[in-house]
Amino acid sequence: MIKRRGMLVAGAAAMVLSIATPVAAQTPNKVIGTWQMTAATVEVNGTTSLPYGPEPQGKLVFTSDMHFAEFLHDPRIPRFKSNERGGGSNEENRAVSAACDIPCSAD
Repeated sequence: MIKRRGMLVAGAAAMVLSIATPVAAQTPNKVIGTWQMTAATVEVNGTTSLPYGPEPQGKLVFTSDMHFAEFLHDPRIPRFKSNERGGGSNEENRAVSAACDIPCSAD
């Protein structure tokens, strides 16, 4: 009987402690908003490159619920000869793909 009571007390204490465990306060998001791109460098094995050219353009958007969108490009990309976004040649499409980056987070 005493052994059983001790197990019940220990089980109840464990339940109370697991429920009452303090939760760490979340740090406020300090980057919310829209940011202008001013530089982009990549370093691999000690070699630095400028994947979007010397004066990249773009925006970074951070939301309060920790989502983001990133729009980066090299402004030196020439316009398509056809002057239509969907009418680029294979070479033009490759150049755009290599000089633009538009990742984002989604649920």
